[in-house]
Amino acid sequence: MAEGGQAPRPPLVPISGNCPPPTPSTRKRKLLTGGTSTTLRNPRKTIECLFPGTPDEARAERAEMEAKISQVKVLLGGANDITTKDMIMALLDSYLAVNDHSTASAPLPLPKYQSISDQNRDREGQKLFIAAEDSIRYLILNLHEHAQQCREQQKVRSLLLRGHTGIFTMRCRRGHGFMWTSSPHIGKPFLVNLRMAHGYMSSGMLPNQYKRLCANAGIGQISDANQRKSMMLYADIASDQAKASMMDAITEEIGEQPAKRLSIVTDARHAQRKNSYRSDIMALGQNNHKVVAYAPITKQDLRSSNQHEVLGTERLYKYFDELGLQIVDHAHDRQASVNKIVKDRPPLADGTRTTNSNDTWHATKNIPSKFKELTKGARWNVGITWHPELVDKAAAVKTHFYWSMSRCGGSEQVLRDSLMNIVAHYRNQHDNCSPESRCRTDDRYRPTKLIIRNEGAIELLTKFIQKHTVYKWPCDYVLCKDTLYVESFNNACLQYLDKRIFFGTLNYGLRMNLAILDWNEHVDRPATSRYQRFRVANPRQNNGGKRVLVAKTYRFLRELIHTFLGRVRTAGDLPALPPGRQPNQRAADGDRLLEDDYSSAEEDE
Repeated sequence: MAEGGQAPRPPLVPISGNCPPPTPSTRKRKLLTGGTSTTLRNPRKTIECLFPGTPDEARAERAEMEAKISQVKVLLGGANDITTKDMIMALLDSYLAVNDHSTASAPLPLPKYQSISDQNRDREGQKLFIAAEDSIRYLILNLHEHAQQCREQQKVRSLLLRGHTGIFTMRCRRGHGFMWTSSPHIGKPFLVNLRMAHGYMSSGMLPNQYKRLCANAGIGQISDANQRKSMMLYADIASDQAKASMMDAITEEIGEQPAKRLSIVTDARHAQRKNSYRSDIMALGQNNHKVVAYAPITKQDLRSSNQHEVLGTERLYKYFDELGLQIVDHAHDRQASVNKIVKDRPPLADGTRTTNSNDTWHATKNIPSKFKELTKGARWNVGITWHPELVDKAAAVKTHFYWSMSRCGGSEQVLRDSLMNIVAHYRNQHDNCSPESRCRTDDRYRPTKLIIRNEGAIELLTKFIQKHTVYKWPCDYVLCKDTLYVESFNNACLQYLDKRIFFGTLNYGLRMNLAILDWNEHVDRPATSRYQRFRVANPRQNNGGKRVLVAKTYRFLRELIHTFLGRVRTAGDLPALPPGRQPNQRAADGDRLLEDDYSSAEEDE
């Protein structure tokens, strides 16, 4: 037992191998003051105890260990010398930091939020870029691996923008470095640039608006060449999806009918307000109100913009005939040439013909303004060109026209008789009025309008009705069809196709296909609620309020980006640009026939 009743301390290193047991005579003398050895132990003699085996094996293992110790010292100290003690402490700290989880449950300190103070306001103009989630993870992994091998901190040496992607060069003081990009690749292009191109092209944003946004925000910009490449591929995908959407709309419109029969409503949409270079004749189904087909016409096809609708209608019927479809009813604005095309169509398989229906709104919209000519004038023309008994009947006559078209039951004679009954109704003679009308069912009914008693007023009102288009051509209005939905589609196209902008062929086709996909997905979507606004100035518009529709889903955009990225991944790159375009030619009348694939100005990458 040692002094104090304690067991003797075991040796620090087990004695084995070729190392003999130490004797007191082999130990170095110690100083009388300080208690430290006059000289350090010879490491060669001490380290031999750790290597059992033959002397040659011990020397080889010792040389290997010394080489590793020297290498670790160089890595830890770099150009500066480092002692063995510092080396061991650094290795122990590194091991504990990785393997000691006793403090893992301790809460992390709150992050120190970055801010730009008045002293470093010059950093407000620093470069910005867009980073992907996987790229951030990759950066953290690289920094972590570097920290395990080197104590120096990585610093940004350079930053280069490629589109919206940032390319960083990292390097520490000891020369360790790597290059990091803020976006992964899909083939050759960056994912961030492809996603931004998708967002720009699908939003309806104009090219100059995209450039100003990127320049003012300082987030980089996709080059014109890459924009055109992306648009070529994106437009091809949008065209395929729009065709598939229109075919689905045709199938839905036909439904379960044994024969391929459908009813359509058409209208011509002009790309510009005057002398339009392009026109699109849209065809919508009368039941599901989705776009089933459209025919684009340009001045290269027909010089007169007014005749674009006629040529487009002929192409639509040719397309429907190729599909074997039978058009039961064709509703459109009252265009005389289109009326002739529809009425000259050959009979259908069952012997019937395509019925021609004109829009009721276009037929009646001018009734109030024209009727005012019968309500005022010179005094000596009373009973000849106007009469005061007609002064309060302009809006009411228009309403009666709508009522007659909707209640005629498809009979031309019933429609004409109902229109002529307007005169008798305002003469307070209700024998021919509808049995459901209040003037027939309510014994207390009193006319709210002036009763017509003058023969001149009766004659003026009768002639006004008989000269109207609805009375002269009742066959075109007996079905009471309107073009409300196709007019609404033309209005919805403005978010993609501004009439003030002349788009190139590729850009225009892409935007039209996006408008079709947007419309076919969201038309007639349900409403969440309804709100009511009462207008004192115009009480006739207080007709039940306005619906609040549910939010758009934009599923077609998810399909577009999925297919777009898939095509790029398969090909490995964006498509190549076509050969150089020829200079724009001028027509004899001075019109510029621009056919650029991309409407923005040319710029270098």
